[in-house]
Amino acid sequence: MKKLKHDHPVRIDERNSAALGIFSMLSRSSSERQQWHSQFTVAGRQYDVSGEAARGRPHGADVNIMVGLENLFQAQGCPADNFVHTSANELREASLLAANGRNLQRLREGLDRIWETSITVTRGWHLPDGRTLAHVHKTRLINDLRYWVQGDPDPTAAGSVMVPGATLSIQLGAHLADSIRAGYTQNLQLEILRRIEQPPARTLYRLLEAHRYEPDGTPREELIVDLDNWRHACGLGDNRRSRHLRTLEQPHEELIAQQYLQDVTVDERGARTTLHYRFRDPDAPDPALVQLLMGEGVAQSAATQLARQYPDRIEASVRLSRELQRTSTIRRRGAFTRDIVEHPEKYPWPELPAPVPATSRAQQAAEQRAREEEVREQRRAELAAANPQTQWEANAPALRLYLKGSLTATQWTTLEGDCLSGRRSSLELVSALVAAQANLTLQSVIHDLKVDLS
Repeated sequence: MKKLKHDHPVRIDERNSAALGIFSMLSRSSSERQQWHSQFTVAGRQYDVSGEAARGRPHGADVNIMVGLENLFQAQGCPADNFVHTSANELREASLLAANGRNLQRLREGLDRIWETSITVTRGWHLPDGRTLAHVHKTRLINDLRYWVQGDPDPTAAGSVMVPGATLSIQLGAHLADSIRAGYTQNLQLEILRRIEQPPARTLYRLLEAHRYEPDGTPREELIVDLDNWRHACGLGDNRRSRHLRTLEQPHEELIAQQYLQDVTVDERGARTTLHYRFRDPDAPDPALVQLLMGEGVAQSAATQLARQYPDRIEASVRLSRELQRTSTIRRRGAFTRDIVEHPEKYPWPELPAPVPATSRAQQAAEQRAREEEVREQRRAELAAANPQTQWEANAPALRLYLKGSLTATQWTTLEGDCLSGRRSSLELVSALVAAQANLTLQSVIHDLKVDLS
């Protein structure tokens, strides 16, 4: 199974579902059945969306989960059956959620909430070529959801959590999957997603990206929206202007701090309120680096140019400039600092540590290998003493690798159940497969396993 590269600088996001305002920007929402109908216009495009959510409208960290799921779908090659086969741990990581029990509970709640949400789109579902789907029908972001749970399977029961390493199977809705295949996606910057601390700001970032681009893909430098329309896109509900502006204030501040937005202007004229978003030029230099140089006497225009051209040099050059100024008389601090940035080879930088002799490197490598082997042995001993669930979570990735394409979905589910219940040892099975591969008898062992699971 192809894995999502968690260090990749961007995350894809299907643009239609992001633009429709399905996910509320609110951090909290009622868990009771909700229905809503939104008609709004953004950047000249009209949207008419109705939703029905048995467990409440998707909100908060649900956006993280949806984006993580879409990226796992793409990483697995956009399977023809629209299924993503993963684990709760892998989806949690793809969703940029910390590794703790609360987030596993949040993951289950979010998946259940998204699966229980149906959408009716009358206008606003745009095909990649710019045409609009005119027929009306019910659709879902998730069609099918299967997972293992430890404890009471009732999702409202206390202490009921998803098994972290067990198989989690999710089938995307047909429109969502087809749209991702067609490339009708936007790129969300991973660095920005990681730095954003609060779910409302992340939801707003996703929404702004969905509406930021012209039909031909050209990014807008600014986006002007009417608050009454924008509240529908943000899933903010009633028409209370002051409350909505307060709700938007913190996400605005965070997106400006993350250098995604240049600024946001609120224009209140009578009963109408307009928001003016100005996006920051992605090629613009880091304002903090510009300010750092200006603090050393570099003119703003020169500081801007240096920060754009040599961003990796600025902080070290300023430190060296300050150090040299303590021991020498420098009349023109700004020119001196600028020269260090532009011509670092002219100045006495702190010496690097002496190179390690080859013999020492070999000895260190041998010692490192010995330490790693000791850690592996300790880990094997810990796993042998662990419960079946912990063993499965540790060994499932290796089993998927060895058994990929050999077991049917039913056989894999049977194997998983046997290992989780303790009827079969996943640790012993991995050891047997490793030994069989070394002895060139792997296919024979897999054949016997398939017979046993049938």
